[in-house]
This record gives sequence, structure tokens and C-alpha cells, in this order.
Amino acid sequence: MLVALVLRSHGGYDIRIDSVARFERGSIAYVTATAPGNRCFTTQALTQPVDVIGLPARVEPMTVQQRAVVRDCS
Repeated sequence: MLVALVLRSHGGYDIRIDSVARFERGSIAYVTATAPGNRCFTTQALTQPVDVIGLPARVEPMTVQQRAVVRDCS
């Protein structure tokens, strides 16, 4: 399984697959997307965060539940 954020104009972003839960009617992937806060120093380069994990062949259909977090760098 692969999750990714779209191209960002600077660094400080992250995406992570926290867990995958299997149920009778499919699976749910719990994902956290992190963004830098206003006080964070970041690299001024194009970035595109990704995370990849291996899963057994039978985890379909897959639903993704994403949680958004802003990192506080004060």
C-alpha cells in the first residue's frame, strides 16, 4: 500500500500509515498527514512525502481514513 501527498513547495510535510484494520467487508487504513506550523523552519525545496507498507493479498476493498495534524514548532 502506498500513500502520498501532492507536490509541496517546501519541506516540513509528512504522511504515515499508522495501521490497517481488517473487517469482514474490507479494510481501513488509518493515515496521518502532518503539515508544518507557521513558526516552523523548513527547507525551500519541492517535496512529495510518501509512505509504503506491504500487505497480504486479500485486504480489499480498502478505505482510507486520514487525520490532519499541524506540527507546532514554537
